Amino acid sequence: MELFINREGSTRIALIFLIVVIVGVVGYVLVAGQSEQLPKPLPQTQTSAPVANPASPQTRITILVPKDTDAYEKAMTAYVSDGGQDPSKNWPFVQKILDIPYADNVMRASAEAAAEQLIPHGGPAQASIAYFKVEGATAYVLLNIDLDGWAGVSFSLAKIHPLVEKTLLQFSQIKQVSFHFAPGDSRVGAF
Repeated sequence: MELFINREGSTRIALIFLIVVIVGVVGYVLVAGQSEQLPKPLPQTQTSAPVANPASPQTRITILVPKDTDAYEKAMTAYVSDGGQDPSKNWPFVQKILDIPYADNVMRASAEAAAEQLIPHGGPAQASIAYFKVEGATAYVLLNIDLDGWAGVSFSLAKIHPLVEKTLLQFSQIKQVSFHFAPGDSRVGAF
C-alpha cells in the first residue's frame, strides 16, 4: 500500500509540474504577442539643414522627382519606344525631402534615394547605386540596372537616370553626372 501512495504522490507532482509548465508557456506566448502590438516610439527626425550628423539617427536629404510621376513614366516610355525629344529635359521636377538612416556620404545617399523612387519594370525590385565616385565636378554613377540588364532595361534606365542626375546636380560641386566608371576604373577594379 505504501508503494501505491508514493506512485500516486509522484503522479500528482508530475501533473502539477506539467500544468505549471503549460501555464508558463501560454503566458509567455500571450505576453510576447502583446508586445508586438504595443506602440513603438516614433523615430527622431533631424530638423536642421540637409547634412549628415553622426550624433543623429537620421540624415535629411532632398531629392528631385517628377511632378506627375505617372505622366512622366508614360512620356518616357513613349520616348524610348518612338524616339523624338527627351521629355526629362523639360519635365517639371519637384523637391522631395526624406529622412533616411544616418549617412556619412549625403551625395551618394541622395542618389540612392532618387534611384529607388521608380520601379524598374522587368528587373530587380528597385534600382540601387552599384558604383559612385566624384572626381572634380563630375559624379560617376552606375546603378545595379546599368550593370545587370535585361530585355527592356532601356525603359527603366531612361526613367530613373534623370532622377539621379537632377538630384546630384543640386549639389554645388557637381556640374556633370556620367553613368559610367570614372576614368581609370573598371568593372573589376571599381568594386
